[in-house]
Order: sequence, then structure tokens, then C-alpha cells
Amino acid sequence: MIFIPMKQIILTISFICIVLLSVAQPNKKGDRIESLKIAHISSKLNLDPSTAERFWPVYNQYESELMQVVMERRRMNQSDSRSADDILEQEQKALDIKRKYHTQFQRIISNDQLNTLYSAEKEFRQMLLRKARRNDVQFNNTRSNYTNPNSGPARATPPRNERMEMNRNQAEPGNRRGSYERPSR
Repeated sequence: MIFIPMKQIILTISFICIVLLSVAQPNKKGDRIESLKIAHISSKLNLDPSTAERFWPVYNQYESELMQVVMERRRMNQSDSRSADDILEQEQKALDIKRKYHTQFQRIISNDQLNTLYSAEKEFRQMLLRKARRNDVQFNNTRSNYTNPNSGPARATPPRNERMEMNRNQAEPGNRRGSYERPSR
């Protein structure tokens, strides 16, 4: 039987409860994303309770300082008077913050955990981007010129279920399975 310390079990259960509560009652989309990020990083780092107590306040401060630079960069991007020097200055600010907190993180967690932290942050960003792309594709498909077949003009492309039915009907006679593959979009 595998022995898991009681503190680690309690910590894991508490993080799960926090995530479930925040997902069940999301106040803001950002809060929900933040709680999912915390859960993702927690599961990857596998911190013990005493380390978690020291790690999360430092990480939250790191995130807020980095977010200030990101917001500043967004404001700059909206103005037409930005220069290459301004862009490089913003990137340098972000790099300085990362270096500053890198040394602080090394005092709290191991180098392996620090590498895992950076890769977990990257994984989480990629997951968000994939989800956003999927939602954008779904949103664009529903916004396009397709209408209900019973009302309005004909569509340029039939809906998905009609395309699949067309593929089934177009199956070759020798093919027992037919053509049930998902049509390309």
C-alpha cells in the first residue's frame, strides 16, 4: 500500500474544494481562470503544506507585478506613438521581474520544481489558447451565413449532421463501413 502523508491529502482536498467552489460560482471569468491555474500548478508542483504556505504569496506577488507590465504593454500597443525602444523597455521590465522572482523561488522550491513551474505555466497558457481557438471557431461557425433550413436562403455549406449524412450516402458499395469520417472544416 502506498503511504501518503495526511497533510498532503488535506492540502490536495482543499485545493480541489477551492477549484470546485470557484467553478460552481464564478464571479468573474478571470477568477475562474486563476483558480484553474492554481489547481494546475499545484498538481504539477506537488508542494507540501509548509512549502505551499511560503510559495503562493511570493507567486501571487510575481503574477501581479508581471500583470502590471502586461497591462502597460497593452496600453502602449493601443497608442500609435510607441517606439522600438519602448517595446524593448517593456520586455526588459518583464525579464527583470522574472529574474528577481527566480531567485526568490529558488529559496522556496527546488530547481526541479522551478523548472516544473515554468513548464506548467506554459502548458496552462497553451491550454487556454487551444480552448479560446476552439471557442472562436465555434463562435465563427454559428455567426456565419448559415440559417435554419426551414427559414431563409440556402446555405453555402450544409450543417455538420447533413454533411455526415451525405458522406454516408456517398459510400462506395464495396466499403462495408461506409464513409463515417468527420468531414474537414
